[in-house]
Order: sequence, then C-alpha cells, then structure tokens
Amino acid sequence: MTADYNYYGHMVDAVAIWTPSWYCKNGCWYCPQKSFRVANPWCAMDRLKPNIDKFVSFFNSHGTFAILLSGGEPFQFNGFLELVTKLTEKHSMLIYTSLVEDVVEFTNKVDSSKFLLMRCGLHPIMLSRMDLFFERIKLLKDTGFKPIVCLPVHSKNFALLPKIHDICSKLDVGFEPSIFTDENCQTIYTPEERKELSKWMTTRVCQRQIDWMTNCTRGMNCIAGWRNVIVDWDGKIYRCPMDRADLGNIYENRLNLRTVAYPCPGEYCACRNYHYDEVCQNYNGEAMKEQEKLAKGYIPPLGD
Repeated sequence: MTADYNYYGHMVDAVAIWTPSWYCKNGCWYCPQKSFRVANPWCAMDRLKPNIDKFVSFFNSHGTFAILLSGGEPFQFNGFLELVTKLTEKHSMLIYTSLVEDVVEFTNKVDSSKFLLMRCGLHPIMLSRMDLFFERIKLLKDTGFKPIVCLPVHSKNFALLPKIHDICSKLDVGFEPSIFTDENCQTIYTPEERKELSKWMTTRVCQRQIDWMTNCTRGMNCIAGWRNVIVDWDGKIYRCPMDRADLGNIYENRLNLRTVAYPCPGEYCACRNYHYDEVCQNYNGEAMKEQEKLAKGYIPPLGD
C-alpha cells in the first residue's frame, strides 16, 4: 500500500464506506432499511462493542483509509466513541448522522483534524427540535469539525427550504438538500417539485441526482473496488451495490483491492448516496470540489 489517493486533502489507500450496523432508534417513516430489518433482524443488531479491536486491527493492517461511517445511526452504536477514537489515530473519517444524540463528549475527545466532513441529516425526529439540532451543528463547527446540513426533501417539507437556508447562512455552515427516496429506493418528484428543488440546490452534482435514474453509467470507468469499497453490516466487502463480487470480509481480516478502474456494470450509479461523481471518472472529481466548498461554510443555492 502506498497511500497515494488524495481524498479531500488526505492521502489514503482507499475509501471504506462502512455500515457496521443498521441499528437505529429514529424511526423515520421513509427509511428504506425498515423492510430489511423486518426481513433480517440480525442485520439491525448492534455488534460494534465486542468487535472494536477486530475492526481497528483490520483497517490498521490493510493500509490507510478514509472511513465513511454510516448506519443506522452511528452515534447510537454501543462503543461508537471508543471506535472513532482508536480509528482516527491512523485513519481519516467521515460520518453520516442525524445528530439525534449529544455530541459534547464526541467533540471533547475526538481529533477534529482527522474528520474530512460530517453530513448531518435533518430527519423527522429532529424537525420538532430544530433549535437543538442547530446547537449541535454550531458546536461541531466551533470545535473544528466540518458539518454539512442535509434535508431529505419530499412533499411534506418543501416549505422548510427557505428557513433552513437562512439558518445555515447565519451559522456559516454548508447546506445541501438531499434527494428523497422511498422505501423502494425510488425518487419520486412531480415536475413542479423538480423545478422548485433545483432552485435550492447548492451543488451541480447533487442537482443531477434529482433525475439520477435517467443517467446511464454502464461502461463508464469507475474506481469503485480500487479506490473505494463498501463494507457491509455482515462484514462482506464488495465494489458497489451493482457489483457484489467478493473483495474480502472485515470479520475474516481479508481485503483484496483491485488495482485499476473497471467499467460500471449498472444502468445507473448506485453509489449516488455516497460518492456518485467521485467514483465515476467521467466527472473528474467535481463532487469532491463542491463538497470541499460546502464544508468550508454556507454557499448560495444555484437558483439565486
């Protein structure tokens, strides 16, 4: 391993998009994971605490990583703070969180310089506690983390867009409306909603995702499996949701990264919730440039 991949200014071997558990108590009505949990309750169990040393050893023994930690809700995982503290001794991190849990101890104990950014989803459970949500956003920003506020936009919360943009502007934090998907992972907007949502997008990459299933990516060279991998709740490691060929297993301490880009096998990019343009070489890192700008603070929406 040579750690020669420049990811948000951090030199790493690869990005690991890791969901150690789907455990979550938030109960968002549109969460696509709910049906999976019912079909396979084992995947929703929180198995983090007894396996922390195993997980840290896996990453340490296979190189230097940028670890995108998702869930479920990571802050609700038993042992979350211990895991993050140990991993950031060597690796960089990104976290997807709803900020439903307190972050004071997190900001006191974790080195913010090892965090590339934090995407903070404003989900239904926090909409009635927006003051608390933005208190936590401000604390993260004031302690050196790079929060980006994300709102999954659907017909029930379109009216919130001006208010949230105003709050983010005053706090000087990035805001990016998120593409809403239903329980079947489908994006459904009326023509009027597409037009309205486009006005509030702050990055062109995210704007393209409004109609993400119309952009065929089959055959495009993609660095998934080489520069980034998905590590699932059961430990299996694979290239992307469209290509689940075995690349290793975190519980078995196995990882076999590819060494070149491979053509995308899918009709559309199923990595869109994580990297999208970052993995598809057709766009030359545009997503990273736009996310770096967002992480530095508020930027006006494209419709301004």
